[in-house]
Amino acid sequence: MKTVNFNTVLSAAILVLALLFIAGTASAAIGDNDLDRSLIINGTNETQPLREGQNSSQSAGGYITQIDLYQQTNQTQNWQGYFGNVSGIITLSGSNGTEMYNWTVNVTNRSIYAIDNSTFTAWDTLYEANISNLDQIWFGGEVMPDTIKNTYKAGDGNRTFVDTSINASHVHTTNGFLDHVIQSVNTSATVTKGEVLWAAVVVAPKLNYKGTLSNYELLVPVNRTSPNVYYFYMELP
Repeated sequence: MKTVNFNTVLSAAILVLALLFIAGTASAAIGDNDLDRSLIINGTNETQPLREGQNSSQSAGGYITQIDLYQQTNQTQNWQGYFGNVSGIITLSGSNGTEMYNWTVNVTNRSIYAIDNSTFTAWDTLYEANISNLDQIWFGGEVMPDTIKNTYKAGDGNRTFVDTSINASHVHTTNGFLDHVIQSVNTSATVTKGEVLWAAVVVAPKLNYKGTLSNYELLVPVNRTSPNVYYFYMELP
C-alpha cells in the first residue's frame, strides 16, 4: 500500500493491486491558488461568503412596496471537489528499482475510488448504495437543496466496478465527467462511512471546470461537524 498526501487537510492512498502505479498530476480543488477568497473550513474549500440576508427598508402602514428577489449563487458547504490526471505502468524491476521491462497500462474507463477507509479490502462485495441512508450519515437527514439524494440520481444502466456489475446511482459534473456511489454491504444493511465508495470514471483527457485537461472530476460529501478524510484507490486492469 502506497500512501500519497494530496494536501495537508485530506489524505489519499493508491491501491496498486501488486503492480506499480504512478499517479499523474492528480490535483485536488482544495488549496487551489486560482480560487478567490479561499479559506479552509472543516477540510473543505469555501470560495464565497456564507449566506446572508438582505437589508430591507422600514415598513409602515398604508404603503405598498415592491421587493423583487433574485437567485443568488451560494457556495455549498456539503461537498468537496477533486480533479486530476492518472497513468499507470506495470514493470519488471530488480530490488534496487532498476527496470528490465515495463508495460503502459490503459486506465481509461476504469474507476478511481474515494473512501473514508485507509485499509479497505471488500472489493468482491460491492452493492448499489442506499442514498437515503447516506444523507442520514453525512448530513443527519437535514433537508437541504444540496443533499446526496439531490445530487446522485438513480442508475441509468449497469456498470462494472472491479468485478461486480451494479446499476449505481450517478452524477454528471457540469463538464460531463461521470461519478458513481456504491457500498460494500447489502443495500438493506446498516452502512458506515468507511463502507461507502465514491467512484470517478477515468476518461480520455477532456476540459475540466478550469478549462484545462483532466481524466476525472469527483464529488464527495463533507460532514461539517466531524473530520473528513478520504483515501483514494485506483482500479487497474
